[in-house]
Amino acid sequence: MKVIKVLLFLLFITNLLCAFQSQQIITELETGSQVKYSPTNGLQDIDPSFHVNSKDPRLGILWQTSDVAAIAGDVCVSSTTMNSFVEWYLNNERISLYHDSATPLWEYAVANLDFGYPIDMLEDGSIIAIGDDCTIRMFSPSSPIPTWEHTLSYTINGLKLSPEGDKVYIMYADSDLSTGNVECYTVGNTTPIWSVSFVSFYGGTFGISGDGSTLLYTQYAGGNSHLWVLASSDGSVIFQGPEQNQNPPAISYDASLIVNGDYSGYIHVYEYQESRSTYEEKWYYSVDGGGSSDWIGGMAISKDGSTIAVGTLAFVSGGYDGQLYVFNSYSPTPVWVYDNAGDYVIDVDMTDDGSLIAAATYGPQDHSKPDFFLFRKESNVPVFDINTNGSFFCVDIAGDGSFCTTGGKAVHARLMGSGGLLYSVDCDLGSGFVTGIVNLEGSDDNSGVKVLAQQLPEYYTYTDYNGNFSLDNVPTGVYSIEFSKVGYIAYTMDNVTVIEGETNNLGEITLQSFGSPPLNLTATQGEDIFVELNWDPPTSGTVLNYNIYRKQYELDDYPEESFAVVGSDVLSYTDDAAMPLKEYYYVVTADLAAESESPYSNEVIGWVCSGYVVDEISAYTGTTPTIDGVISAGEWDDAFLLDTSDFWGSYDGSPVPIGSVLGYYKTNTAMTELYVAYINYNDTDLEDQDEVALYIDDNNNGVYSPDTEANEGNYWAVYYASGNLIMFRPIYNTGGVGTNIYIADPQLEVSDATGYVVYEFVIPIGDETWEINPNDDNQSGLAIFVLDENTPYTDDMDGWWPLDNINLFAPDGFGTITYAADIQLPIAPDNVSLTNNEDGTISLTWDQPDMNDFDHFNLYLSLDGGDYELVGETIGTCYVYEIVNSTAIHYFYVTTVNQLGMESSASNIVEYNPYGTDDPSNPLQTKLVSNFPNPFKGQTKIQFSLAKQSKITLSVYNLRGQLVDVLVDGELDPAQSYEITWPVTGSEKQYQNGIYFYKLEVDNYAKIRKMVYLK
Repeated sequence: MKVIKVLLFLLFITNLLCAFQSQQIITELETGSQVKYSPTNGLQDIDPSFHVNSKDPRLGILWQTSDVAAIAGDVCVSSTTMNSFVEWYLNNERISLYHDSATPLWEYAVANLDFGYPIDMLEDGSIIAIGDDCTIRMFSPSSPIPTWEHTLSYTINGLKLSPEGDKVYIMYADSDLSTGNVECYTVGNTTPIWSVSFVSFYGGTFGISGDGSTLLYTQYAGGNSHLWVLASSDGSVIFQGPEQNQNPPAISYDASLIVNGDYSGYIHVYEYQESRSTYEEKWYYSVDGGGSSDWIGGMAISKDGSTIAVGTLAFVSGGYDGQLYVFNSYSPTPVWVYDNAGDYVIDVDMTDDGSLIAAATYGPQDHSKPDFFLFRKESNVPVFDINTNGSFFCVDIAGDGSFCTTGGKAVHARLMGSGGLLYSVDCDLGSGFVTGIVNLEGSDDNSGVKVLAQQLPEYYTYTDYNGNFSLDNVPTGVYSIEFSKVGYIAYTMDNVTVIEGETNNLGEITLQSFGSPPLNLTATQGEDIFVELNWDPPTSGTVLNYNIYRKQYELDDYPEESFAVVGSDVLSYTDDAAMPLKEYYYVVTADLAAESESPYSNEVIGWVCSGYVVDEISAYTGTTPTIDGVISAGEWDDAFLLDTSDFWGSYDGSPVPIGSVLGYYKTNTAMTELYVAYINYNDTDLEDQDEVALYIDDNNNGVYSPDTEANEGNYWAVYYASGNLIMFRPIYNTGGVGTNIYIADPQLEVSDATGYVVYEFVIPIGDETWEINPNDDNQSGLAIFVLDENTPYTDDMDGWWPLDNINLFAPDGFGTITYAADIQLPIAPDNVSLTNNEDGTISLTWDQPDMNDFDHFNLYLSLDGGDYELVGETIGTCYVYEIVNSTAIHYFYVTTVNQLGMESSASNIVEYNPYGTDDPSNPLQTKLVSNFPNPFKGQTKIQFSLAKQSKITLSVYNLRGQLVDVLVDGELDPAQSYEITWPVTGSEKQYQNGIYFYKLEVDNYAKIRKMVYLK
């Protein structure tokens, strides 16, 4: 019966293909043109629900086919052969190779594999491979007869070809399902070159970098979920990370970047560190689809590593939705977000340069929105989409952007039914180019000018440092090209004609500035829990307001809208929204009376202090508190104080102020009880299900226990008007959970009598499965949240600790708590230095000591060698001292004070002598300063100072550690600051874009810093 259905279906398709022929546009092969089909009429005759929307008349459907029984589960395309290689599964399982029509070049029936199987094709289309149940089969594009095959004793779950096609890599599970395995074969040889095994049979996904150097193998099996990065040469492990997703991670062509996602809505980007021969997390980002939670779906990185695209699934009220995020790889600030895709954005691919992005989605169940999208990188307005009565599961776009093929299911993915759809899309934007150079009056940096085609608002680009721009793939027509940047008079060039295949060079355009910018902008660096900005007014013009712009990543552009605005009589701004452990970049502009905005001021970097950010809790032995929901005077003074404020907004994207959620921890002498108190200054109304949650990895080994033990998990201390409760819930290493255990007669009281919610409670320590059972060092892993239960219900996490923990079910990201901890002496600050600000003040800076119970610093002063006296306190690592006695020699030192009021020994002493040197700002220290600008185009300045006459070496190295330049090698005079320009003016050496390191070596002092060179 199945064979008959297939024959009838093929006959049906044959008749349809005959109807297609009238829709063909045949052009000469010598011209490079392709066979195309009209996106209307004939296709709609096949599927009345079929609909395409093109904002560019050059885009359309090349060909389309369907299957009444099989689903198109995966696809590979080649820009060289223009072939599409497709996997069909569920019914009528087969592989098909298509060229320029819906009629396959050939097909090959595979085993009865209902839920997909691995396929691969080289970029040039010359070799095709499949994992056909237990058999590796390889083909040439000319024939369905395998060119090589090898049968194994296990099902192949993953398969990838080396770029040369001479090797094939596979993943599989052992017959006893005890391990997952990865092997490498030379084509034609039945003995593997190498084989590696991993605990747990659950092989998830398999990938390879474009250069063939690196493999990605994932396992998805609860506690055994991992991302393994392997060297393709021998299978050795380069990196191991968490894997919380069944979608394949993406890897750049040269394997320098990896993108992975999880089922908590986090995107993780890892970067290879040459110096350490492993990967480190470069950045992460939490998506927000507007529902209760998000999953990460399809992921892609452009071949050049410049662009990242990620799809999502959002769980919203009553159903599903999805988003597509696009990033520059250097920054977690989205270039744009496409919202409300309707459902899962399950697969994403892009061209080699990231300029064109294709997305396959489930689409909404009512089919009110498309299932396939094509975007330009510059805009979240799709240039082309397809809407069917089905869902798309896969997409692959040619590296040159000439075409892509997408496939899926003929009915919606969430509905029962079979049958599949397959579309090949003409993606070649072609057409013309607009180029030129923009000069900004009075500025050497001509970058950041927006160049926009007014008639096509989605078509824009930005100038580089030298002012060069290229507006690509502009449809044929006549346009008005607008040039704009903050602080400059916008200019529009009308009647710019764009012709297919031609470049219209507009020559040089100069933008005039609006008056002068604010001057001498400064920003505090670690002085307090806020960043203080100060500046001087412009040299000319009547100021109406000042605009403050802020960004977090240096290579990002400043946003078009200012971060804050202050009046014309205000020359300062306090950024109290800055978060710890993050650097911020600032510029200021002036709104002038001529209804214009000045250029940017100088750029500065600022950050807040962070001594209160810790990942270890020392629960001291203390007095027994009264559990009444009121923190009485002195009651918790002997406890460890923890700032649990969610000032990163790590969970819900809603940062709260520093110091707004405070926790207290201590134990009794017998260490049978953990006493906990919390103040949530953000929560002023006590509501049912206000709670504090402690997730505890009892033995601090980074994983929860197996489900056979059920002795580790989380505690909820929850307020209810009907009666408070403390619950213990077992959590297992598989990710599963056990039955809640309600602690009898819970010691918990919660109150808002003081105007904000206060908790006091006790968690038992002991041998019962529902009690805390620490390891031999009296330690456990710990994660914490404090929930403000709003109405209607939302997960408003006012408290979250550790601040960068992103998974409460993965204890390897937890902090550590030590019960009955020993009290440690505070650590004195290191590297205290002094700078004369030339305005009657002195700035002192130092390093934050590595300690978890920091409270504040004390600053001591001696005048002319007399007694030292306390002159200031601060929680920051910088203190500005106003000079009162301008004729005395000032000697300073700093001490650290912990939470119990204990004070450290003195730091090193620094001296300010108004007569001792020609340069009173000299810190009298040997120090290497960060270069500026960084990143830089052209040249950068490297600064250092010497405390004494010394023989020094200042050298530059590339990312591989190879010596590039020796800038200084010899003896220099003491007590001076030096500035060296690199690359050296007049040097004939050629340098590549990228990361460089510069190293200062002086006697026993050595310091290395990083800089980024952009041509």
